[in-house]
Amino acid sequence: MKNKLFKDSLLYTIGEVVPRAISFILLPIYTTFLTPSDYGILSYTNSATMFIFAFAALSLNTFVLRNFFNCNDEDSKKRLIGNIFIFMAFSNIVISSLFYIFTPLFLEFSDSQIPWNPYFKLAIINNFLEGFSIIPLVFYRVRQNAKLFVFLSISRVLIQAILTYIFIVIYDWGLIGNYYGRLFSLIPFTLIYIVIILKNATINLNLEQIKQGLKFSFPLIPGTIAYLLVSMFDRIILERHVSLSEIGIYNIAYTLVFALNMLIQSTYKAIEPEIFKRYGSDTFESFITKSKAFLLAIIYFAGIGLSVFSKEIFTIIASEKYLMGYKLVPIILISIFMMAHNVFYGGILIAEGKTKVSGRISIISAAVSVGMNFILIPIIGTYGAAISSGIAFLLMTIMLYSKINYKEKKIFQELSFFLVFVISALLSYPLNHSITVISVLLKSSIIITIAIIFYKIHISKFFYIRANYK
Repeated sequence: MKNKLFKDSLLYTIGEVVPRAISFILLPIYTTFLTPSDYGILSYTNSATMFIFAFAALSLNTFVLRNFFNCNDEDSKKRLIGNIFIFMAFSNIVISSLFYIFTPLFLEFSDSQIPWNPYFKLAIINNFLEGFSIIPLVFYRVRQNAKLFVFLSISRVLIQAILTYIFIVIYDWGLIGNYYGRLFSLIPFTLIYIVIILKNATINLNLEQIKQGLKFSFPLIPGTIAYLLVSMFDRIILERHVSLSEIGIYNIAYTLVFALNMLIQSTYKAIEPEIFKRYGSDTFESFITKSKAFLLAIIYFAGIGLSVFSKEIFTIIASEKYLMGYKLVPIILISIFMMAHNVFYGGILIAEGKTKVSGRISIISAAVSVGMNFILIPIIGTYGAAISSGIAFLLMTIMLYSKINYKEKKIFQELSFFLVFVISALLSYPLNHSITVISVLLKSSIIITIAIIFYKIHISKFFYIRANYK
């Protein structure tokens, strides 16, 4: 059983990392063939359709995950999957149709820089097709069939990446090639998702079960929307105040920094079951201490390296028209660092049964993020967006930290990570004037010093605790 849990955790980690890694690897190619304005359009439409996706899903996938194992027999499990799939398909059609009808009117009314046809139209169609993947992928998770789950996830992303490359680079379609690459990969996979349900579920319509599902899922939707507001609403506000080129440059910096998030999320997926399993036991405190120290040290070290060498990295992966995005990297990193803290604090809070508290914290952080975006973006543009996200995630961290009852929490230990980041950013900033052998050597000495500090203070503690606790 333990061996299977480890293998499944590893497979889910691969399924989380590989699709994002593929997109990240292709980044230098896309920045060569797409302009900053193109990336601005892509960033805006992706952010907007994420909200549509959240409304269409209604968080009912969580209801299936929670209730599948409560079903008494195989027939009731199949009926649960079939019932929720049919209802979600219906809600997806209705909500996507409403947005398809009213989005052109909204864009015209708001005098948007982004045209309805073809970009927004294709984005909504793609989002609609994406909705059919939710329940089939949940089905493989509840069946604990990690191999097929990962295979479906990776194969679709890989096919999409290949098609997008062909359309953008070989056929020279430009930005529209990205939308068609996603569309032509989604069409066959949508049919595959439907076949999976038809073969493994019983199609039916149980209104009472749907009512129970909505009662369970509705309280989760505000938290989901709140998180999207903190993470993506800045792109929507930016469209009203800066050029599409500036949004594109901001999005490249954001994409580069948030590559670290796949490490955070994949690691947390592996340790999350252990948090709930060990909660209340003698090993809980030591497990949290060593896991948190190790992950934070890795994330902060990688982030500091990204911050110190941001100009050099942008020079390598992006064309010159995107170069100024390196200045945004240290600010955006604040959000990533806070997210690394938050996965632990949020996990502990849920283990303590304080789910409503967690939801309220997300909503408060979202309100702060939206307010700060409205205030700062008109004044300092993309820097205001980066600062707003950082403040919102920092506030979320403080609130989560204050609500957990974890006995070993030590504020000065938590602050030490962030303090090292601030010092490294200040020391390296004057060295970004130009890329020279001396500047690279000086920056390397900063990184080596930080590596020694992290090992002495945090990594060595991880190995000590690992040797003394099981």
